[in-house]
Amino acid sequence: MNRALVFSIILLGGSLFCTGQVSANDYSRLIGFILLEDQREPLRPFSEFDEAFDGDGRDYLSDYFNEHPSLLKKIREDLGGDDFRWRVARFESRYAFVPEQREEYAALFESYCRDVIRYILDQTRLPDPYRQIQTLKDQRPDIRGQGITAFIVHNLVEQFLAECTFSGRQKKRIRIKLKGTVFVGEVGSYISEIQVKKDGRFEFSRNDYTIWQNSAENPYTALMVPAEETLHILLRDFTQQAISRQVKSRNIDRMDDLEQIALELTAVEEAIVGGLVHKLLPQFLLVHFPGFDGSWVEQDRQEKLKFQQYRYLKRGIEVVEARGIDTAINLYMQDPLAFKELLLAAEIF
Repeated sequence: MNRALVFSIILLGGSLFCTGQVSANDYSRLIGFILLEDQREPLRPFSEFDEAFDGDGRDYLSDYFNEHPSLLKKIREDLGGDDFRWRVARFESRYAFVPEQREEYAALFESYCRDVIRYILDQTRLPDPYRQIQTLKDQRPDIRGQGITAFIVHNLVEQFLAECTFSGRQKKRIRIKLKGTVFVGEVGSYISEIQVKKDGRFEFSRNDYTIWQNSAENPYTALMVPAEETLHILLRDFTQQAISRQVKSRNIDRMDDLEQIALELTAVEEAIVGGLVHKLLPQFLLVHFPGFDGSWVEQDRQEKLKFQQYRYLKRGIEVVEARGIDTAINLYMQDPLAFKELLLAAEIF
């Protein structure tokens, strides 16, 4: 059986003058929409159920049991009062979404996405990767043609179906079926996958879509999504090439080792993208969001620093600030590992 390693870039949620060519639109009304209470229905399926089971799946089930102590009490009683063990017999999950049904909010956020992407591409001189950008209203449409499709939703969730087996000391077993919905807090997602073949070869594949959530507790987190995801999409080829070179040079043949390389270089990608966004986006927001609260930027950064995937973020911001946008991008494109060395260097000038 082929094995797959999925590594995804998931977003958890200067100068006062903007010299690039940007729209004169005032998007300050978006802040009020983003600060409204989240909507959690109706739910629409985004993908089919998939049998892949990972650490997130076990966390979902553990959280489910912790939130339903009466269920565990009943299971323990049925097993004769003993301590028990449990295992997952079957687990399936899929993405679902809450569509944005407020027309003004949907239109305003979609227009903002187009404007901020145009600005980011102008400032970085990178190509436009998108086939289309659209607010997802009902079911996910078929995607045809070249480029990436960006789907905008109000909320992104993961639904799961599971069968778990509980066993006690008396060799009695109980099997239960569960289903649940988890609001995962992913404001943006662009997924790559490494398929490991039977003969040890591996190959990369990537989704031809990205999903953006227009809601977040911190307005800056939601506004950052299209800028950050665009840069991830444009730099992902160079990250994958670096992973491939590392695997070949080190003769990697274990999945755990491959995963460590992918996670490390994903963190490096997060560093340059985070540095570029930190340099560019506040300038755009000052123009298009009169009275924007700059403290939201720092709050978002501090929240990210709690997670391992952002362990190089602070240094990435410093490198982009010191070396400049063009130099940082060119260095990463030439060799992400050289960029990593710069992140770890004592001097970056």
